[in-house]
Amino acid sequence: MKRGDTGRYRTTAAAGETIRAFVPAPLPPVPPLTFDGTLQQALEAAVLEVGRLDGVSSLLPDQIHESNLFEVKGLLAGRQGFEPR
Repeated sequence: MKRGDTGRYRTTAAAGETIRAFVPAPLPPVPPLTFDGTLQQALEAAVLEVGRLDGVSSLLPDQIHESNLFEVKGLLAGRQGFEPR
């Protein structure tokens, strides 16, 4: 899917310092998103994996949960050749 700009940066001054702030593009996007078969399947698979991650995380002790949660999310996000189960 081809996507245009998601927003722009606006330069302004605050407290005597020049800063850049990201201003997101207005919603809904133009042209609107089209959920074809492939995109819909990917969305459903992602929702399923997030649900599994949430279910497993509730079984872990808090200490393990806090230290490894981002590692698990990173592994899922970086998975090559992701296939829905």
